[in-house]
Amino acid sequence: MIAVYKKFKIDFKVIKASPNCKRLIKLPPYPPLRVDQSAERFVSRPPILCMKPVGVTVTSKRLIGGFALTALSFAFSGGNALAQSTGSQDFEEIVVTAKRITPTVGAVITNETAAKSRASIGQDFIQTQTAGQSALQLINVIPGVNFTNNDAYGSSGGNLRIRSFDGNRISLTFDGMPLNDTGNYAIYSNQLLDSELLGAIQVNMGSTDVDSPTASATGGTVNYTLRKPSEQLDWAGSFAGGQNQYKRFFGALDSGAVGPWGTNFLLATSYQDYAKWRGLGDFQKRQINGRVYQPLGENGDFFAVAFHYNENRNNNFRAISLADYLNPARGREYEFDATCTVPTPGVGSQSQGDCGNFFGRQINPSNTGNIRGSSRFTVSDNFTLTIDPSFQYVLANGGGQFGRVWENGVANSSDSASRVIIGNTGFGRDLNGDGDTLDRVGLFTPSTTNTRRYGLTSSLIWDVMEGQRLRLAYTYDYGRHRQTGEYTFLNADGTTTNIFGGKDGWGQRILNSDGYHLRARDRFSIAQLNQVALEYRGEFLEDKLTVAAGIRAPFFERELNQFCFTEANSSSVLCTSLNAAVTHANGLVSFDFNKDGDVLDSGETTQYLRPYTRKHKYDEILPNIGISYKLTDQTQIFASYVEGLSAPRTDQLYTEDFNDVEPEATQTLDLGIRYNGGKTSGSLSAFTNKYKDRIQTAFDETTGSNLDRSIGDVDVWGVEAALGLSPIDNLDVYFSATYLQTELKDDIRTGLGTDAIFGTADDPFLPTAGKVLAESPEWTLAGRVAYSIGAVRFGVDAKWVDERFATDVNDQVVSAYSVIGFDASIDMEKAVGLKGVTVQLNGTNIFDEDYLGSISSRTHALAVATSTAAPSAPTYQPGAPQTFQLQVRKSF
Repeated sequence: MIAVYKKFKIDFKVIKASPNCKRLIKLPPYPPLRVDQSAERFVSRPPILCMKPVGVTVTSKRLIGGFALTALSFAFSGGNALAQSTGSQDFEEIVVTAKRITPTVGAVITNETAAKSRASIGQDFIQTQTAGQSALQLINVIPGVNFTNNDAYGSSGGNLRIRSFDGNRISLTFDGMPLNDTGNYAIYSNQLLDSELLGAIQVNMGSTDVDSPTASATGGTVNYTLRKPSEQLDWAGSFAGGQNQYKRFFGALDSGAVGPWGTNFLLATSYQDYAKWRGLGDFQKRQINGRVYQPLGENGDFFAVAFHYNENRNNNFRAISLADYLNPARGREYEFDATCTVPTPGVGSQSQGDCGNFFGRQINPSNTGNIRGSSRFTVSDNFTLTIDPSFQYVLANGGGQFGRVWENGVANSSDSASRVIIGNTGFGRDLNGDGDTLDRVGLFTPSTTNTRRYGLTSSLIWDVMEGQRLRLAYTYDYGRHRQTGEYTFLNADGTTTNIFGGKDGWGQRILNSDGYHLRARDRFSIAQLNQVALEYRGEFLEDKLTVAAGIRAPFFERELNQFCFTEANSSSVLCTSLNAAVTHANGLVSFDFNKDGDVLDSGETTQYLRPYTRKHKYDEILPNIGISYKLTDQTQIFASYVEGLSAPRTDQLYTEDFNDVEPEATQTLDLGIRYNGGKTSGSLSAFTNKYKDRIQTAFDETTGSNLDRSIGDVDVWGVEAALGLSPIDNLDVYFSATYLQTELKDDIRTGLGTDAIFGTADDPFLPTAGKVLAESPEWTLAGRVAYSIGAVRFGVDAKWVDERFATDVNDQVVSAYSVIGFDASIDMEKAVGLKGVTVQLNGTNIFDEDYLGSISSRTHALAVATSTAAPSAPTYQPGAPQTFQLQVRKSF
């Protein structure tokens, strides 16, 4: 059987004619569909046939957005690119209709039919962008998404926002496997899959799939997939060069179907190296990917195993204050010091040698790897089972402070804040080799994280009857999260002797007189998620009405093991082998650092909580409901309601007042309409979000850690729109807009007034009620125009972001900005007959806009009369300047 549509042809092999098929393809009865046998029987509502697709052929020379064809081929073979896990892929019924003429909105994002706010992009758009670009930068065209990239090529990180929600509240998955940090839910945009291998990237705005493996997805999900290996032997490769000494190599091999069972495998590798666009330092990235895919029988069953390894060796950019940025002597080029000299040791020397602003200490190394399995099995005519196991390994730190340690050879050398080297069995050690123990010595003190993570997502799908499906899903996520800060020595130029400090198996540790290795932190946590979910999907009224309803029930537990002493009313810690000198009436302890018999000396009056082990449990029942209705063949309306939960992060729980931390909760409502016509397509949606007990997080570059603050309840609402036009052949126009309103509902209390028990009206506070949520622009606009003529294609991208507040009290704001880029390529096959070869030029920020991108927000930048809390200046990452890249690639 061959079904021919206006834009593509699909060859089918009929497997069986049963009303309860697993892979459902709905063939409409209307022209221009032609079926090569018994076409007249489709004059009325057609039956549902089980068919195996054996080929997809483009029948029009006009560019149609190849992602739709890619998505169809993935879906039909059991590897749908449009959802995260195999269970979600299989549960979402694939519908092919002759009326779906334009598969993309302006050749950028894919037309959607889900009963929720969702958008996807695929390789047709991805290939037009800068080679090696981060997946999060690629989705910057989607309504509601704002990603601030810290450099033009994507290896230095950035900040993601979706409808005002930061990346810690957005579930990021790779083939359904969670990538958010198990401790603080952070996402790392410079460690993601090579762009050439992306099957698709899908964004759910404000909602999750019912089997989303996360305890923190109140802002939505970003799911990306590795493409399935080709059934034909082929290879691809590219070389790219650009400004800032940029060079990148990429190569991939597809085996095609080999062996007696038609096994396919994919193997790919890449290397990237370039200099920072401001200051000294560079970015190096190595990546290896592979996948083995084994089809099973004729029902679309399969199993697959994939692996990924990524290694980054980066220098950080300096974050700057608004005052630095506006200072003509500094501006966006303001960076770390170029040199550092560690003083030559001398007898009695007190030299510190900390080099606090030296670029060489600002490193960001990471080794990350994972193994991902996926499988689908037909249990019976009505039941399908999917199982996706995974394992991940992470070793990383965000750079290290050059901490200072007293050798403590004299009784009056006490300074707890600088880490003392004394022990219970004696005084100090000679660390700098000058023959005494009188010095304060600079050392490298990274905060290193080592994670081993095991996961499983699984679904049992029951086809109850035609158009009615049920899914029972179970998700398991178990992460062993080790966080240490072992000190190690410096080189003579101020750089570290090892990028991971004194971590076991890496650098040399610093030992005190007890043999205790000195460290800035020492803690171990286990994050364990057990989640069950039930989902129903039904179609009614001749498939015009679709109802998707489910519940997600996460049961999340954190086990915390703090091996250091915690400072009272703080998250600061003291890691020492000293015994506590005094136990106070409140159970807290103090230390006699200089062993003079009291704890009254400078730095010794601080009280500490002893090391401890604790467990925290969080669970909730979260509904996930969506309804869509087809007004016409081209027009669909939809509505969804989703509740979300974000369990506290480790940094919020490793404090003395741990009982005060409550889970965050959200209620999100979406209403929208989509139109999918021939030359015009688009969507319009409105949303509202009620946020309870929100914790705002910002990165503090000085300490290298995240700062958390509670800002109470927050209301968010807005409107999103996307429009695609193809007014003439070979011309595609895309435009998206987001209007966002946010409001903090509460003032932030910063202490107690005269009534210390109950609190009174004179409690000090920051006046945040009625203020706008930090880092949330009112308007964001994005657009693209692309035109092809013969072998040449031109494209222009644009993004405009409104002004953003950088503090909770809205006393510091940064200006709006716009970034415009372009791409131009020549198809060398059309031009000179070189099959699959393309030469492409990309320009980023071509008008050299000078702007501030990523923000590390604070509560207030200026003194506030109603509070004694000290102000703190927000910091920023300037946006990258004008940058050009040239690449030559050979595609599959």
